[in-house]
Amino acid sequence: MMKIPVIDLGECEDCEACLELCPTIFRRNEAGYIEVVD
Repeated sequence: MMKIPVIDLGECEDCEACLELCPTIFRRNEAGYIEVVD
């Protein structure tokens, strides 16, 4: 079973650790929020 990552923006500290660890999974969108790549 494949797991799907989710970002809880209420808990996000905008530290960019997710971007550093998994740049193929996470990105920063045009509004400046972290999101999961489709």
